[in-house]
Amino acid sequence: LLVPAATPPPRNTSPRRYLEEYDRMAQIYIQQMTERHATNLLEFQRKLQSEMSERPPKWSRELLEWRRRQHMLARQKNYAEAQRIKKIADKLEEKERRGCEQITGSAFARKDAQFRQQQQAELQALLKRKRPVRRSNVAAASRRAFPNA
Repeated sequence: LLVPAATPPPRNTSPRRYLEEYDRMAQIYIQQMTERHATNLLEFQRKLQSEMSERPPKWSRELLEWRRRQHMLARQKNYAEAQRIKKIADKLEEKERRGCEQITGSAFARKDAQFRQQQQAELQALLKRKRPVRRSNVAAASRRAFPNA
């Protein structure tokens, strides 16, 4: 991250030139922050996606019980009944998987929005710092920059 040094202008520059340099530096800072936010957001989204996809779903007690029955029947060589139970368990598992995906999706959206909001607050803070020295405030800025002028 290259951040230009915010050095005061030499004494022989005019207040207008000082404000132009100030605006130029502020624009560079804003551009750098925007680029950094974009890369950080992509990195955050990738990390969050991998964390959420690695986490196994929590199956309901009912589904686990159906699966236990299915395996017990298969061990007893009662394949027809095990197949019937398997179909029931598969439907229940699909329903629970959709619910888990919906919950995961909403959690991802919530965390993503929170991260974006944090980045927006950082950018607003930078813009707020830039705002006091504007052309409408040239006299006050030039008094601060050039007290002996």
